[in-house]
Amino acid sequence: MSKLPNCPQCNSEYAYEDRNMYICTECGHEWSASEVSDTSADEGLIVKDSSGNLLQDGDTISVIKDLKVIDRVPTYYSTGHLMIPGGDSKKPFGKYVVAYNKITKDRYLPTGPELAQSAQLFDITGDKMKLLLDFPTFGEPHYAQALPAALISKNQVKFFKIDDNKHAYVTKGEAESKVVREGNKIHVYMTSIRSHFAPDNIEGIKVGDEVYFHVTNLEQDWDVPHGFAIKGNENAELLIMPGETCTLKWVPKKAGMYPMYCTDFCSALHQEMQGYVRVSPAGSSTPLTYSLNNKKDNAQSPVKQGVTK
Repeated sequence: MSKLPNCPQCNSEYAYEDRNMYICTECGHEWSASEVSDTSADEGLIVKDSSGNLLQDGDTISVIKDLKVIDRVPTYYSTGHLMIPGGDSKKPFGKYVVAYNKITKDRYLPTGPELAQSAQLFDITGDKMKLLLDFPTFGEPHYAQALPAALISKNQVKFFKIDDNKHAYVTKGEAESKVVREGNKIHVYMTSIRSHFAPDNIEGIKVGDEVYFHVTNLEQDWDVPHGFAIKGNENAELLIMPGETCTLKWVPKKAGMYPMYCTDFCSALHQEMQGYVRVSPAGSSTPLTYSLNNKKDNAQSPVKQGVTK
C-alpha cells in the first residue's frame, strides 16, 4: 500500500488517490499528485483508519466520500445509544440496529417512582427500516453487544465432564464424600445430585472453626445446576454447574443446629435437598462425624468418623 500525503488544506491524514489526483475525505479538497514530492509523501507518514488503527502495507480500506440519509424512523423517546451487532468488530453484521432510549413516560404501565427504559430493534437491510421489537429495559441504557446465535449455539458448554474436573477438592462420587479436620479448618468434600447432598448430616464442628464446603455437582445433564447455602453464612452462597466444584467458606459464631439447603430449583424433590450441621461450643470434645440420610429411599447410611490431620 502506497503512503499518501496529508491534505494540504486541512492536514487530514485520510485521503485517497484517484488517477493522478489526491482527494481528502474530510474537506473534499483535491490536489495533483505532481504537487507533492516523493520525499514528502514517503518519509515518516503514518496511516490510520477512522478508528485510529495503524494500517500496514497490503491492508484493504474502504473510503466513503458521501453518506446519504436514506430513511428516518421515530424512536421513543430520547435515544441515548445505538448498537449494531458486531459493531466493535472489524466486520459488523450490519442487519440490525438497536436504539436504547430514555424517558418512557406514558409508554409503559408504571409500578412506582422509577419508570422502565426502552429498547427498539430495527431491521436495516433494506431501503426502509422496519421495527421488529419494542421492549422495556431496566437500568440506564448505555451499550450492549450482539452477535448471531449460530456463533454461540455451536460453542455451548452444556455441562462439565466429571472425569475432566481437576479441582483440588473435587468429589467424583458419593463414596468419596468425607469431612476432614486440619486444626481449626474443616474441609467438607460434598456432592450434590437430585435430590440430596452427601453428606447431609455433620457433627463435631465447633464455634470459630473455618468450614470449607467443597461442593461438586454430579449431574451430567444440561441445565441442572445446584445451589448451596447454610444459615448464618454472611458472605455468599453457591450456584454450581453440572460437573463443577465450588467452595464456600463459613465460620459459625455460636453453637446450634444450622440447616443447609439447595437454593436453585432442580427437581420436584428440590425442597428435600437439605441437611443439617450441628455446631458445638469451642473447646468441646464432640467427635467429628457425618452421614447421608437419603430421603429418596428413606435409608440412613452408617455414621462415619471424620478425618483429623
